[in-house]
Amino acid sequence: MQRNCPTRDVDLYGEYATEIREDREEPILLPVNRLDDIPEVSDQAQTLCAESRAFDNTDSNTFAIILGASNARRMSVLDKDVVNASVSGATLSNIGQTIDKAHESLKNDAQVEKVVICLGTNDVSQNKSDPEQVILNLTSAINETKKEFPVAEIGLCGIIPRKGRSERVKNFNGITESVNKFARKLCSRDEGCTYIDTPSLFVNADNGHLVVALYDPNDPSGLHINQEGASKLYSKILSFIKTPQQSCHRTTDDVGTPKGRKRNISQSTPPSTEKQAPKCPNQELQRPRFLKESL
Repeated sequence: MQRNCPTRDVDLYGEYATEIREDREEPILLPVNRLDDIPEVSDQAQTLCAESRAFDNTDSNTFAIILGASNARRMSVLDKDVVNASVSGATLSNIGQTIDKAHESLKNDAQVEKVVICLGTNDVSQNKSDPEQVILNLTSAINETKKEFPVAEIGLCGIIPRKGRSERVKNFNGITESVNKFARKLCSRDEGCTYIDTPSLFVNADNGHLVVALYDPNDPSGLHINQEGASKLYSKILSFIKTPQQSCHRTTDDVGTPKGRKRNISQSTPPSTEKQAPKCPNQELQRPRFLKESL
């Protein structure tokens, strides 16, 4: 995402000027009891999954993709079967630009088995006074990802806490904790999604303080991690990618072909979804009831 920043911001923040957005509005923390509004996955979806299979790195056409923003871009992804389609400034609300980048990097007959969503920081920055909008962005992003990669297992990274001691930072982290709790419970009820606990990498388990050594010391916003932090982040994500996933016995007719996004696939080449091994049905998430009432 490209943004027009005042000259003074560029002078003050340098390379981070396009990513640092500070509002004056106080955020409204999301009540925890609203997490109960997440719809349950149907019994049919839960019973279809039967056998486990690991991510197949021996197949040159089998891939996992990462959809993230600037922190994910800092990861050194050396695995040939992992595509890092992260874009600086990307958000859950415009996850389509990372999906487009992923398609540009994939072969026409690529089989996508796992998709990692590592977004949300910029959404919180843009919606400090509206945490419900962040959650709406989250559910919409998951639905769009499911439509694009209908047989892939989705890994949902928690939003990394922000470094700093100001009230603004504390409020920011309060919202991320609420959204992360929502995401964790959502994943516990959706067979096609797995929560990846990335925030815990940046918090000292003994005292609850942030591990400052994992953040970029040259970033005054406190949003960005350094190379060591990026390495730990990728290791956590790779652990999910390498973990065996639940697969289901179903035909390509059950999966269908994603619509609405252009593909560079010739008419003689069958869609990649026809070549992928069956996976648990990725059901579309319904909007939580509290969002229906408030929006």
